[in-house]
Amino acid sequence: MKKLLKSKVLGLSLIFLLGGLSSLSSAFEVEKGNREITINRKIEGDLIVVGKGVRIEEDIGGDLIALSTEMVVIKGDVKDDANILGKTILVEGVIGNDLRVGGLTIRVKNRVDDGVFASGEDIIFDEDSEIGGDVVAWGERIEIGGRINGDARIYSESLILSDSAIIEGDLYYDVQEANIKSGAIVKGEISKRERIKKEVKKGFRFPWLKIILLWPTLLLIAILSSLLYPKLISEAAKTSWSWKALGIGFMYLIAVPVIILMLTITILGLPLALILFLFYLISLYVAKIFFGIFLGMQIIKGFKRDNLILATVVGVLVLMLILSIPIVGEIVGLFATLLGLGTMVLVKKDTYSKMKEIELI
Repeated sequence: MKKLLKSKVLGLSLIFLLGGLSSLSSAFEVEKGNREITINRKIEGDLIVVGKGVRIEEDIGGDLIALSTEMVVIKGDVKDDANILGKTILVEGVIGNDLRVGGLTIRVKNRVDDGVFASGEDIIFDEDSEIGGDVVAWGERIEIGGRINGDARIYSESLILSDSAIIEGDLYYDVQEANIKSGAIVKGEISKRERIKKEVKKGFRFPWLKIILLWPTLLLIAILSSLLYPKLISEAAKTSWSWKALGIGFMYLIAVPVIILMLTITILGLPLALILFLFYLISLYVAKIFFGIFLGMQIIKGFKRDNLILATVVGVLVLMLILSIPIVGEIVGLFATLLGLGTMVLVKKDTYSKMKEIELI
């Protein structure tokens, strides 16, 4: 059975991407926008770019952080580290230090002078690629066709070592299916982890901590919110089911930690960073409420009922049950969190606009 890579890639990608932020200097450029952003001028220092799509056409003189909901194309050379997160990623330029990359489809076509840490669904190292250090790759399908001058540690469902592949160090792989071509060269040791297939127990899993503490608290917050702000919560729940909310939620999940780390660069920004970090943790916890209420609305609509409190209780309880199901719960939980985060941003924006219209602010 395939691993739940799609549901885990985002979290793993976020962890190592944020790890790359520590190398940023205190002086860097930021480009952002809800569109495709093309960098067609040479950047002397570090660069952070966030957009619907990202294209780097010229050289970057320092570190690069690129975040996108769609495609990221790196054609220029990056002098230091490159930290990339997107849906489809193509690296054609030379990376002067480490490459940390997370997405669905990842392709490396040139030289990386140090190590590579990649997390994705399909990860391909082309025949012309050369990695100066170690490679750690976690994906569903991984293909190596170039040279790796260090060790390679591969965790995937499928591994292909092409005839042109050369690994100067050791190869360790934890895969379901490996296809090592006769022309592939591994100069170090080859070791494989033998997998023991375990049956997934049918039924539900109810961690006691969630039953006793987390879930009742979430339900109580949902009920109180519906009682105190019925119109706002009702509109927010209806908004939660949209691609726009999903996309904004994804950007929120990625961008807020970046902002927090940027604030920690200065002493004055540390208190604000701490407050924002606490708010971020709380928002991740309560974000699922909106999706739960939306779910409840759809359920009671089938019984020709229209009661926000009833929809809140039914929806949140049903969502809790779904989150307890092995495999399905993890995927739905991520989906519900992203939708909820996006809804929170949209509601805040709409509320601000309405308050401004009636001159309350």
